[in-house]
Amino acid sequence: STNAAGGSFFVSVFAEIGNAILSLVAYFLSLMGIILNISIILTMNIKAIYEATPAIEQIWVVIRNLASIFIIFGLLYTSIMTILDIGKPNLKGLIGKIILAGLFINFSLFFTKIAIDASNLVSLQFYRAIAPQAKVVSITKDGFGAFMSGAVSEPGISDIFMHSLKIPTIYNNKGAITTNGAATAFNVLTATVAGSILMIFAGLSFLAAAIAFIVRLVILLLLMGFSPIYFVGIIFPAIEKDLSGKWMKWLTQELIFMPVYLLFMYVALKFISSGNGNNF
Repeated sequence: STNAAGGSFFVSVFAEIGNAILSLVAYFLSLMGIILNISIILTMNIKAIYEATPAIEQIWVVIRNLASIFIIFGLLYTSIMTILDIGKPNLKGLIGKIILAGLFINFSLFFTKIAIDASNLVSLQFYRAIAPQAKVVSITKDGFGAFMSGAVSEPGISDIFMHSLKIPTIYNNKGAITTNGAATAFNVLTATVAGSILMIFAGLSFLAAAIAFIVRLVILLLLMGFSPIYFVGIIFPAIEKDLSGKWMKWLTQELIFMPVYLLFMYVALKFISSGNGNNF
């Protein structure tokens, strides 16, 4: 009887320690989930961030003016070639490229915005499919305070992910570890270790995704400012190779990244939910 009482006390203390560890890890996971929600809503509000950051348009104006200088040099070059009657077969094509470049440079920011909006629109559809109850807060309409409040309180992707993995079932209603039967030290240890590993890896994946979304937001803002560079490459092959090609590569990567990430997240959660007999 004494041994049984001692063993029960030992298991109870062990369970309290395990519960404290799981609580600490759960706070970490919740924090990472909030950061992920904030990063997603931020990148969905890139238009508002652009409008609140005059430096982006100022950079675009400077780059556009520099690009216009290249247009002038291009026209000067074709004029000299025409006067000297050199390279006539290629002049018509070059003049056409200069005219196109001059036109597109002035609309480069507009075209880039359209591409980003299209990417975010597709991403938004996947986001709503994953978390239909979540509200994508608008910084412009709702204000920054509502944005932060919504990012913390709204049931975003992280909440759906945790629910699908049944992370909350590590605890019962009283906050103790669920041992599904006799509360043995082995059960407590298994629940503590497995639950901690699951939540730590989930939290780290949330953090990695949040960093990637924030980096995407910054890169897209910079690409908007430097968008005239791409169209200068129409005239000058060297610029197209060294700058324009890289600009388009970065833009394509960032435009594809978010929709593809959310698509894979949607498919993964579908598989997890199907395995649990649930739908989200």
